[in-house]
Amino acid sequence: MQKLLTSILVLTAIVGLVSCQKNVPANAASPVQAATSTSAASATVKQSTSMSVDPGSMVSCDPAAVATVKWSVGSDHPGISSVQLFVTSDAQGPKVLAEGGAAGQAQTGNWTRPGTLFVLKDKSTGNILDQVKVSGPACK
Repeated sequence: MQKLLTSILVLTAIVGLVSCQKNVPANAASPVQAATSTSAASATVKQSTSMSVDPGSMVSCDPAAVATVKWSVGSDHPGISSVQLFVTSDAQGPKVLAEGGAAGQAQTGNWTRPGTLFVLKDKSTGNILDQVKVSGPACK
């Protein structure tokens, strides 16, 4: 009798599981296909041009600091292969700090202070691609 009850319970469970199964259309994407499609779509997103300065802010005017400027020209500016990095401070007008490719970095001397402005330009057109100003209290 116990074997009969066990068999009935197992059979009922199997029937219940089979009846709960979803009917998936044959043309529906599998989770792996869906993830691949999403990844492929995000691969077409344009990458922005970026620039950073380290240190990006200073607490006081003294002492001046050596800074590292890094840049990367993104797909938002296609065809740019050569750039110029200009530096401007309250005391001086723009000067070329470095020239390079679409991605690179340059180091300043021990003269970076709050208010120092770094401007990245397309070398062939002079168009501004990005700029970063070192923050902090202005030196007087």
